[in-house]
Amino acid sequence: MFVNEWLASNDGAVLDEFGDADDYIELYNDEEVEIDLGGRYLTDDLTDRTKWEIPEGVTIAPKGYLVIWADDEAAQGPLHAAFKLSAGGEAVGLFDRSSNQLAEIDSVIFGAQTSDISEGRAPDGTECIAFFTPTPEASNPAGARPSEMSEVWA
Repeated sequence: MFVNEWLASNDGAVLDEFGDADDYIELYNDEEVEIDLGGRYLTDDLTDRTKWEIPEGVTIAPKGYLVIWADDEAAQGPLHAAFKLSAGGEAVGLFDRSSNQLAEIDSVIFGAQTSDISEGRAPDGTECIAFFTPTPEASNPAGARPSEMSEVWA
């Protein structure tokens, strides 16, 4: 499971189901089985690992993608996180409970973002971080321009 793509400065490149140009985080399931994400945590602050709990019933298909809107509008549905991303740069982390502790599944730290350009793993699930045209719920392009400001921490 990977934090695969993020768009932290969305000026209209991608719209959510309400027509809002919100920032997003895309997760990628590299496994051959569906994964239930309910009870896991997503955060934009690696010191606050339980910032937003993914609701029960949220799943991700085998070899599939899932977009979580980082819009601080959790009332809009189970795929709307209770935080926003900073275009100036920050982190995204995915955590799970394991033996009464929070185990890191994956995390990235990213630098300043350009409007309507996403950043992520290119190709999917690798350590190479690059900038590219947003590809929510689709494969990230191999050979995209590598990012020099972002780091993988998992």
